[in-house]
Amino acid sequence: MIPFASVLWSEWTSGHRPIRVPEPRETLEGEAQVAAYLKGYEWGGATSALTNHHLRRLAALIRPNDTVVDLGCGPGPLLWELARLYPTARFLAVERSSRMMEQIRKKARDLNLNNVHTAEEDVRELPSLRPGSVGVVISTQALHHAGSEEDLRRTFRRVNDVLAPDGGVYFFDFGLLKAAATRRLLVQELARWAPPLTVRDYALSLDAAFPVQTVASLAREEIRRPFALTASAFVDFFYFLETPPRAAPDAALVARLRQKGGALPWRSRWELALLRRLRRSISEAPPN
Repeated sequence: MIPFASVLWSEWTSGHRPIRVPEPRETLEGEAQVAAYLKGYEWGGATSALTNHHLRRLAALIRPNDTVVDLGCGPGPLLWELARLYPTARFLAVERSSRMMEQIRKKARDLNLNNVHTAEEDVRELPSLRPGSVGVVISTQALHHAGSEEDLRRTFRRVNDVLAPDGGVYFFDFGLLKAAATRRLLVQELARWAPPLTVRDYALSLDAAFPVQTVASLAREEIRRPFALTASAFVDFFYFLETPPRAAPDAALVARLRQKGGALPWRSRWELALLRRLRRSISEAPPN
């Protein structure tokens, strides 16, 4: 469990926010690294509350026949849950990691999910996508992999290009924390259950996160449609960037999501409640 009191104290007593340190590389390629990532994001584990929260929010964005693009998808459970919930939608997993793409294709075959496709492409370019062809673009814990602010800007600009006029976005990622002590506390907490390689990647990700206000500024300039950006309360640990609802989930879908949330362990249900409540508004961008 995250030591909230210690995290708050170290952030509130810290000085200026540090300069972000980009990750050594933007993709996961080593076999052991990919395997550790897969293990860390299995359904039922420590990330399940967050995955369930994503599913609930995305239920207001995804329509049955949409094309949904997952940028920097990784091998996590979100893609598989979405593909099962929306069998008539087309899901495109975008990654530059060839090993990760192999894992995605294998998993799709194992689960018999014919609506999951892959594109080994740069998220700043997305050459296979036509302008205005995408219903929803999602990205969870991947935008911090961008090498620079300009790379993040190019990603946002390309996302805006490929979205349909009524398309939506859903982004979630880390924010750059002020104190090195805070990041050490969070890494130590993860180390209690995660493999060492996952812990190392997490530490690098926290150092590579963009300041939340930087994300807000770049998104406001490049994503030319209304959106809201919210961050974790008290400290900039994470943020959500979401466009307004564009779908009305049916009763069966709502019931299934509620059932999945109710089946989580008590600790995950508690974390889910915190995710829903401990957020503050950072930016509300009007239509451009």
